[in-house]
Amino acid sequence: MREKAKILLVDDQPDFLEPIAFLLKSNGYEVLLANNGAAALEIITTNKPQIVCMDIVMPEMDGLETLAKIREMDKDLPVIMLTGHPDEENQAKARSLGITEFFPKRGNVWQLPTIIEKTLKKPKSSPSDQSNKEK
Repeated sequence: MREKAKILLVDDQPDFLEPIAFLLKSNGYEVLLANNGAAALEIITTNKPQIVCMDIVMPEMDGLETLAKIREMDKDLPVIMLTGHPDEENQAKARSLGITEFFPKRGNVWQLPTIIEKTLKKPKSSPSDQSNKEK
């Protein structure tokens, strides 16, 4: 039996956060919750999740600012950006900060566990992989 992966869900909307947390828990994941970017950064420091699923649009510190701070702490932590408002500019910024995947909030939420599982199985890039990509 596989060890339960620890997932951090970050969203300021409890009516989205709570059902997603229930879905992921029912799929065998340990779920940590944060309702803003600052709380997410604290949880990442203290609880070391294996993956982060985070909304882009949040008050105070949005998902992109939080993602930039996550990248300062851990360049390889997989981050799936959740968005109810697909915006090419935000998607481009998120990609430049190294997100792993986008997931539309209005998409089929039942697909999220599959996306998380695929993301967790991807090999992490090594520094030599990064230098090869830049050449």
